[in-house]
Amino acid sequence: MGVDAEFYIEQIYAAGSFTQVDAGGFEGDDLRFEVGFLPMDGVRLTVSYDDQESLGDLSTIAVNAKMVRPLSGESAFNAEATIGQQDDSEDTIVYMFRGDFYVNNDLSLGLSYADTDADASEEDIGLHARMFVIPTLSLQIDYQMQEGDDRFVLGVTGRF
Repeated sequence: MGVDAEFYIEQIYAAGSFTQVDAGGFEGDDLRFEVGFLPMDGVRLTVSYDDQESLGDLSTIAVNAKMVRPLSGESAFNAEATIGQQDDSEDTIVYMFRGDFYVNNDLSLGLSYADTDADASEEDIGLHARMFVIPTLSLQIDYQMQEGDDRFVLGVTGRF
């Protein structure tokens, strides 16, 4: 269970999240902070810090990029990429790529891929869908596939 907050003040972006994890032998409180800027319309560049108590107090510093481009009509494409370094004994490099197709202003479908350079790393592939039931409220479902550990995530997002 968790809560996220994002703020845009002109070209400045700030976000934070708090998540409580209690599943599959992992337990703890995870924190994330992110700051950045919007250098041009549809592009956001940020740096983030994650403190993941649920993974043995593992922290990660990352550089993130997001780009949203309109297609035709109400459709658009979102591309995201992250590369970071974990504070573990091997200074593991983590990376994530995500793409979402916005069918219209109310519905998006997406794919994601995440992995690390660690020897025992397992790829994480995700399928995502989000639907705005009203302009300020959306429902989300994610399905994450990892060797022997598939997960469903249900979410509700409110905007004001």
